Amino acid sequence: MKPKLWTSVSELTPEHRQLYLSRLVRSWPNKTEQRAIIYPTYFTTLSACFSTAFIAHKINADIFIYENMKAGLWETLRKTPRLPFLVGLYGTGLSSLAAHNILIYRPVILNDKRPCESCVLSRTIGIGVLTGVLIPMFGIPHVAYNLVSLLI
Repeated sequence: MKPKLWTSVSELTPEHRQLYLSRLVRSWPNKTEQRAIIYPTYFTTLSACFSTAFIAHKINADIFIYENMKAGLWETLRKTPRLPFLVGLYGTGLSSLAAHNILIYRPVILNDKRPCESCVLSRTIGIGVLTGVLIPMFGIPHVAYNLVSLLI
């Protein structure tokens, strides 16, 4: 038998239910449980941004530094334009947060059903791979190429 709170929450419209549950998560009294809901989003986004920085560093070194293609991160940041690096970081961060909100937060946390742990884990890993590897791998070379064509 459902508790009275969940019965009244399930009687709400879907829009009001999402608003109520998102406010409930933000003002959750137990900080450890609140962190368990919120921190995976930040860890996924930070790890995706870290891998994007590494990919952007390698692509910038290959495109802009001809004499030393194996330059370090700081040398690459000093000698190359920062636009591909920053576009990659911003794009990765925003797409990671948006994907986490669409694929995990709305269907799993704002739903009153029991979440599937393996589904949440596989979705989080998929978001990390998609936003941390695939988006920068296909997006940053285009930005760098367009920047080279503008500079020439």
